[in-house]
Amino acid sequence: MVLTGTVWTVTTPAVVTLKTREVNEVTVTSDNVLRLESSSDGVDTATVNYSGSTVVGGPVGMATSVTPSLIEVTNVKVPGASVFTINIDGTATLVNTDALASSENYYINHVVTCVQ
Repeated sequence: MVLTGTVWTVTTPAVVTLKTREVNEVTVTSDNVLRLESSSDGVDTATVNYSGSTVVGGPVGMATSVTPSLIEVTNVKVPGASVFTINIDGTATLVNTDALASSENYYINHVVTCVQ
């Protein structure tokens, strides 16, 4: 990621490949907390914007919607298995970049939820 002011921009999207059965909807959200990799402690609010994220593959008729706070994939349920890839891209706006140290690694949790 590249930090410009208080906005971190993804340089290498996270890639999640799912193989589902009997799942109708998949969502990706964030808890909007920047954490230290070394301790998992939250160090700042990090408001995620998923703009730029993509979904590749999946069954015919599958629909995707990407909003700043949510990636949603619907109409996934087909006979057999569905396979598709979610490329998590975008930015995160921080509140207090003064709390960051260049010697540390940071991460933001994303939650993938599958609904039948």
